[in-house]
Amino acid sequence: MDNSMKRICMITSVHRNDDIRIYHKEAKALARAGYRVYIVSPNACGRDDLGIRFIKSEMPRNRLMRIATAWHRVLKVAESIKADVYHIHDPELLPLAWILKKHGAKVIYDAHEDTTKQILSKPYLPLPMRKPLSIVYNVLEKEAVKALDVTVCVTQKIADKFGKTAIIHNYPCLEEFLNVEQSPPEYRNRPRQVCYLGAISKSRGIEQILETSKLINGRIALAGATETAEIKKTLEIQSGRIRYLGVLDRLDAVRLLNHSRVGLLILAPTPNYRESLPIKLFEYMMAGIPVVASDFESWRKMGFDVCTLFVNPYHPVAIAEAVNYLLDNPDIAEKMGEAGKRLVLKEFAFKNEELKLLDVYKELTGGL
Repeated sequence: MDNSMKRICMITSVHRNDDIRIYHKEAKALARAGYRVYIVSPNACGRDDLGIRFIKSEMPRNRLMRIATAWHRVLKVAESIKADVYHIHDPELLPLAWILKKHGAKVIYDAHEDTTKQILSKPYLPLPMRKPLSIVYNVLEKEAVKALDVTVCVTQKIADKFGKTAIIHNYPCLEEFLNVEQSPPEYRNRPRQVCYLGAISKSRGIEQILETSKLINGRIALAGATETAEIKKTLEIQSGRIRYLGVLDRLDAVRLLNHSRVGLLILAPTPNYRESLPIKLFEYMMAGIPVVASDFESWRKMGFDVCTLFVNPYHPVAIAEAVNYLLDNPDIAEKMGEAGKRLVLKEFAFKNEELKLLDVYKELTGGL
């Protein structure tokens, strides 16, 4: 590979090396554009067919220890790459971002979530500590990013908190849904299967999903990492109407969507989730399946009601009624799914976001 190529180093202490946003969207876009891309993550080494290089950086299993030490563990690896731009993906790595900037590097911070709001609903934090920690973190985060070159945000709401920003929405990559299967089954010929893709946790509705499974005339397939070993064990011992598939690669995830009739998005009404734009919502829409989702005003305002039945996320009976309605009325469900797909193709494809990302890098590097 040409040593004159501009080097990009993406760093995460939490996400997998094949994370959808980090790898499949941002890193691949940059590699295709001609940058030499490195991804430092806790779980992989090697190189892919685009030339993206993966470097493993071990992280403690203990969450608090990882948060306290992650930036220090990654520092030497990051500096050894001598990147033209460092792209930081986790709040706990902001000290690393600040140090790299002080050493003269170009640094991007990628705000995947509104961490200030996330802290308010973190189950592992004692309730009396959440608000004070959220306030302190909000101040520290804003001060930390002031020194950086740009903050990349997934929504306008998050961008409003910071100074120099670029909004790169977490919209789906359309090419992932093309040619995965030569002839996926027609909607009405699919099994009565409901699916959920993504991290599996209490705040993402796993308890309600388990209750819902007892009330529907079909089965629920779940794919993703579990928040705790207890949740994983519970899913693995389920039978009949719950099917746990573990963590799927992108091809198998799309195949699951192509063999399902309904997508579930049962998020708790926390401040962070109410304003979020979950990638799984757009993936369900792109796959042409209707959605049963938490009744959030922000989602209604974006027009998602053309393909979504909104429900109270705390009421399994209401969730099950919505699911059964879609399973029992395939003509209506198929039309809703088609409307969702048209909406994604018109307004919510990652192609335009990719161009914005490349513009950010062009400005920071002066072009290739």
